[in-house]
Amino acid sequence: MKPFTQALLATLLLAAGPSYATPITTAGDPALAGSTLVNFTGITGGPYSSLTIGALTITGGFTIDSSGNCVYSGNSAPCLINAGGALTFTFSNPMTAFGLQIGATNFSQNLTAYNAFNGVIETVVVPNQVSTMPFPYSAFYGINAGSASIQRFTLQANSGDYWSIDNIRFTAGATSVPEPASLALVGVALLGLGWSRRKQA
Repeated sequence: MKPFTQALLATLLLAAGPSYATPITTAGDPALAGSTLVNFTGITGGPYSSLTIGALTITGGFTIDSSGNCVYSGNSAPCLINAGGALTFTFSNPMTAFGLQIGATNFSQNLTAYNAFNGVIETVVVPNQVSTMPFPYSAFYGINAGSASIQRFTLQANSGDYWSIDNIRFTAGATSVPEPASLALVGVALLGLGWSRRKQA
């Protein structure tokens, strides 16, 4: 790779800047202001392998439950019940933040956000709630991607664990605008690339 090309790539990487992803622990987090809410109201109960609700598609083995199991897990009926394995939540358009109520986990779980290129943005560990929290063993977990964009997230459960989720929230947030200094760096790099090619011609 030529030195100028290396310099151009370095400049573009610097201009992009870090995303500063952070965990979300409450539905009232500012990153979720104006968020879309999915609480499974109106969804027919029963087993599913895939379910699309608006901009969100959930895949994996799960059940939509309207019984007392939701209450036991600290969620209101109806809710989503999972019995081990992994769930994938995919957005039709990239989002900047999401969160959901998770209840009655007996083992720690990994909540991981990915960008459109399958790169990991952030992972939040959901603890063993039954051992560490008072009844009904429920809390809100999520990820604020900062300047990054979330295409999907996964909840990886230990096999055989039984838990529920409800009140999924997500937001596209504001479209980030590059800072003037970053734009200037990119502009200088592109001008330099054009000048270099003219000299070689």
